[in-house]
Amino acid sequence: MRLHTPHKNPDWVMAEPADSNFWQRIAMRTNGVATLANLLSITGLLFVLLGAWRLGLGEQWKMGVLLVAFGRCFDILDGYAAELTKTKSRLGGTVDVVCDKLAMIAIVIAVVYAHLVWPWFVVLLVSYNLYLIYFGTLWARVYQLSPNGFAKLSAFVSWLAIFLLVFHSKETNVGFTIGAVTAICIWVIVSVLALRLYRSALRTVIKQKQATNWVQSINDLVCIGNPRATHYHQAHRLLVSLGKVMGKVPLEIDIVDHEHELKELLAARSQNKKMLITVAGGDGTVNTVINTLLQLQTHYKAGECVVLPLWGGNANDFAYMLNGIRMLARPGRLISQTDVVPVPLIKLEVKEPNKSARIIYASCYASFGATAYAARQLEARRFSTKKISQWFPLLLVGHEFVAVVRALLTTPRYTGEIDQKEQVFYDHSLINGPRIAKINRVPVSLGQPYFLHAAITRKDPSVIISLLRMAFGQPAATYSMQSQLSFKLVTSVDAQIDGEVMHLQAGTDITANSVQTTLRFISSKLRDSI
Repeated sequence: MRLHTPHKNPDWVMAEPADSNFWQRIAMRTNGVATLANLLSITGLLFVLLGAWRLGLGEQWKMGVLLVAFGRCFDILDGYAAELTKTKSRLGGTVDVVCDKLAMIAIVIAVVYAHLVWPWFVVLLVSYNLYLIYFGTLWARVYQLSPNGFAKLSAFVSWLAIFLLVFHSKETNVGFTIGAVTAICIWVIVSVLALRLYRSALRTVIKQKQATNWVQSINDLVCIGNPRATHYHQAHRLLVSLGKVMGKVPLEIDIVDHEHELKELLAARSQNKKMLITVAGGDGTVNTVINTLLQLQTHYKAGECVVLPLWGGNANDFAYMLNGIRMLARPGRLISQTDVVPVPLIKLEVKEPNKSARIIYASCYASFGATAYAARQLEARRFSTKKISQWFPLLLVGHEFVAVVRALLTTPRYTGEIDQKEQVFYDHSLINGPRIAKINRVPVSLGQPYFLHAAITRKDPSVIISLLRMAFGQPAATYSMQSQLSFKLVTSVDAQIDGEVMHLQAGTDITANSVQTTLRFISSKLRDSI
């Protein structure tokens, strides 16, 4: 619905003089006053004024309705005329809006004067149009918002309701009454939808203008990718498009070949720069990058950087948490509708017997037992997915589903100690925010400085249902909100931290805290939660 929405410059300015048509030459000579669209808008207004006069006086009211209806047809034609003659301009858009509002004012005055419509409908109609005038003059013109389809439909239905009310007042017919009530109900619903769309469009445009602040402050664009990840190629295409939108050529680092030198590469790159670091990989790749960056900021005087996880792996929980599902990923959206936000992480201090303590940060989760064992078995049985995931995705999903179910049924239980009390666990998880955000949210928001402590002790096939119920926030397992937790492994167990699997010895002490780090992330979902 862009028929009334001009470019910044009038259409005839962008046309070559030799190729300009008759109406473009006339518009050029009259500064856009004399155009076919303006002529149709004014003609339509004159017909409406004449019809409103007939209705107000009560003389030949049927002729008045016909004149008004005929005049409103010009409101449809003027937009198409401007499009066909290529004479759109801001003046033409203003003439169209002014004629529309004058026509509405004239018909409202006429039907109220002649007592042809219900007063409460007039109040609603006037209030709605006053808001549109306020919105159009103060916001829509400033931010160049297009009329939305619901607004167009609302205008049509409002005129239909007025005509039906006129016939209802002049003719004793139940059909006109039912038709008028139905039209008014439809008008109310459509008008509410139109207002919601206008407000949503306004918020989006304002956020786009605000979002340019963090984009303009970016000095460098770096992509850390994992070519072995399932959806790496789609993420790489998104990265290329993102670089074009930002006007920057990304430095690409293959984490498979350069994982050990990643810290040095980023340290050399980030001196006195503010970088946007995109991660094209799964949760494990994101985990490696986050932990490397936090070590980097501890040991080096590095410049400030922000992180944007792309949807590049088989599991992208953190990317889903920050920016929604992969199908909605667009370079323009990732720039215009996002903010730079802090995200509390789970800080894990892992002290194994006869080893130095390690600090590991988890952005999504840390699990011990069944899910970690299943992840290890899946990785061991993983076959080449480059072509299969592209041409036969269902085969890949089916293979992995069978591998996971088999692992969940065969995984052993282990013993842990919490508050000096031993307990046998099947799966024990610390969940930061909505663990499976692509499905639903668990009871902890990603922006809160807490994590979900969940435990499953039974081992049976129903554990798959239990895990799904947990994803939907249902009390399928014993869970609690925590900001700090300490426990000890009495027996050895597999552990998984954001997709990275490791085996921990018996006697390992683990302390978990929800902490705020110096890292910042690009997110469209967390601007209101932090």
